[in-house]
Amino acid sequence: MKLTLPLLFALAVGFLLGWTVTRAPETPERVAREAPSASSSALERAAAIESAAQPASAAVAPRAADSAAPRVSEGLISDALRAYALEELAAGWSVVRPDPMPAPIVARGFDEFETTVRALPRQIGRRLAERRTRADALASDDPFAVLKALDEENLGPQLELVLDRERFRRFFACSGGPRVDGVALIRAPEHGELELAPGTTIVFPAGVFDTSRLSNRMRKGLRCITLVGAGMDATLLLSDEIAPRDGLDRFEVRDCTLHTDCDAIGLNSVAGVFRAERVRFTGFDCGAGGSSLLFGTSGILFEFVGCRIEGGYGRDPGGGHLFDVRTRALLARFEDCHLDALSLAPHGWRDGISLAFVRCRLERIRDAQLPPDRDDDGILFQSSTVELEPQSSQGFEKRDLNALFPDWQPRVVR
Repeated sequence: MKLTLPLLFALAVGFLLGWTVTRAPETPERVAREAPSASSSALERAAAIESAAQPASAAVAPRAADSAAPRVSEGLISDALRAYALEELAAGWSVVRPDPMPAPIVARGFDEFETTVRALPRQIGRRLAERRTRADALASDDPFAVLKALDEENLGPQLELVLDRERFRRFFACSGGPRVDGVALIRAPEHGELELAPGTTIVFPAGVFDTSRLSNRMRKGLRCITLVGAGMDATLLLSDEIAPRDGLDRFEVRDCTLHTDCDAIGLNSVAGVFRAERVRFTGFDCGAGGSSLLFGTSGILFEFVGCRIEGGYGRDPGGGHLFDVRTRALLARFEDCHLDALSLAPHGWRDGISLAFVRCRLERIRDAQLPPDRDDDGILFQSSTVELEPQSSQGFEKRDLNALFPDWQPRVVR
């Protein structure tokens, strides 16, 4: 009896515990739903909205493996920039079309945006470096560096540079070199192209000299070469066009009359730096389709000081132009010069050139009008006078070189 009662009690307790466990409330199964993180792709949200708006049968291209969303971790495109780009893509689309922008096109547009953002800083940096390099070139005393900078980009007129007399003169600076007898040089036997040491000065006395063979032999390597006479009323040089193939590097003419059968200086596809002081130029008005004293298609920098540029001595009296330079890379200064019986032909001047006439007298200029006087056009007539030839004029009588150099033809030294 004593054994039976404890056994019955244990069985009763076990039954109660089992019944309690089997009747306990059932714990509902948790369904893991990961909330969207703050860095989730706005592009995916936009795509989901667009997909829901499309018919069930509409095909949506899968997102490319390199699309914008995985790149969020790189930290390049912030959520704010991403949202701005998506808004602007949609705004641009809506300007042309009323329908929503399809998700694949949104993705493609954003990829293009991100590619541009990645590439643009390098492009901007390079462009700024090139611009700074050109600005440095403008501050250089190397005339060809300045001309190259002006030719590569429209930096506008550099009139302040042209008017800075001391700095402008430095462009023509050359170290000293040998002095060569010009008469002996033109009488010497020809042996191909003439090679002259930089800094050479070719000296001519008073008289009349045919330098056409000399100018034809000077086709390359003209660096710091100077032709000097005994005065514009004492020395007459009869020359062909000076037209070197590799450019004109600081070529200077002084104290003579230079008579040519057409253009005096011709620079076709090459740059040039030229200076003339106390020189009379004649014969350039040959009428060959618009002849000019100076012709060029690349950058040109020149200065004329105390010169006389006189039309009427060529085959088409008065039909010559002062210059024909077909580039904006032109820096030119005329100081104390007299120009007569020619055309400035301002209609052919390129925007961006820098041209100054300082204390000059321009007479019988064969143009209907001069360019409008604007502060920003790079053209300046400072303390200068201009007399335009009446439009009714029928031309000029041909001038005779004998008036300047009496009986010059029999006196020519060849």
